[in-house]
Amino acid sequence: MADAVVSKLGAKAYSLFASNELRDGDQLTLSSDFSQLDEQGFITTTLKSDLATLSVYRNSMGEFFDYDLFIVPFGTFVKPFYKFNWQFLSAAREGFTPLSLFSNGEQGAWYDPRPQYLYQDAAGTTPVTADGDPVGLMLDKSRGLVLGPEKFTGFNGSTGSWVITDGGASATYDGATQGEVFVDNAGLVENTFYRIECTLTDGSISLQLGGVPTNGLNKAIGVTGSVSVVLAAEGTSLDRIRVIAIGNDSATVTNITVKKLPGNHATQSTAAAKPLNRDAAPLQEYDGVDDAMTVTLPAIAAATIARAGTTGAVIQYPVDLSLGDYTINESHSGIIILDRQLTASELASVTNYLNQRAGV
Repeated sequence: MADAVVSKLGAKAYSLFASNELRDGDQLTLSSDFSQLDEQGFITTTLKSDLATLSVYRNSMGEFFDYDLFIVPFGTFVKPFYKFNWQFLSAAREGFTPLSLFSNGEQGAWYDPRPQYLYQDAAGTTPVTADGDPVGLMLDKSRGLVLGPEKFTGFNGSTGSWVITDGGASATYDGATQGEVFVDNAGLVENTFYRIECTLTDGSISLQLGGVPTNGLNKAIGVTGSVSVVLAAEGTSLDRIRVIAIGNDSATVTNITVKKLPGNHATQSTAAAKPLNRDAAPLQEYDGVDDAMTVTLPAIAAATIARAGTTGAVIQYPVDLSLGDYTINESHSGIIILDRQLTASELASVTNYLNQRAGV
């Protein structure tokens, strides 16, 4: 049994904090006055072979209970201050989330084309924020966007006038001679996406995974404070996490984390072929000529492809994806790719979900 506490982050966003790591077969039951929630309730979970299914009951309407469910990949550590954000892990109050379709380790993808899951470039350096922004990267939510293990083990090398401090945990640049501070042998995987977080004090830096300094895929950071970006690893000098100096202003980098962002993410690197983000359905607009997003999947001989199209749910089965590649080239408000046929109840739930997303 693991001790835990729930705190409220917003109307439909909660975090679960547990003091112990949860393992296969563990059960977690929480019961408290939920004073931070202003309501009574409890959480139960059973970790199964691949995933943990967490059921949340909230007494928000007198004697009537809301029932919500979300799924967390098995092996995820539930530690103090580890956050499960409702926005990523549940379709609150709907009673269905596409994440449940992947509860037995199914392969595929779930694309939710809202700005928080989109980037303007294929490397993931520039977030989508407005109507009409081009889309170069669309994140796959089928794994819950739960980050992988830590890749940052401490800086172990530098050039220019960077100075490694705190046993490798941080580094300072005095502005005299530009260069980089880095982690070699980080275990990065080419063309795989990672979330990088750090704190920047003064100055400007560029974050990069592999590649050639300043000439590869990098994200320039010129705003001090907490930083969080998604970035793809490159092939040249692949195993290097790089923090590169920009200009001659001094800078200090601390609190660095680099973690894999699992999933089959869809990308488009050609500017003229990128779809556009839209504020209203269809949320992702394709021109019907050359706009397309591509994704590399495990080989699937008979896949289900479900799409929230311009007129509602469009569900196809079987679709041959045995070559492992799939191209998205039609306007949509959400796509689900699954390596099996939907059950009758799943078909009804997916159809309703997609129709709601399409606004019909």
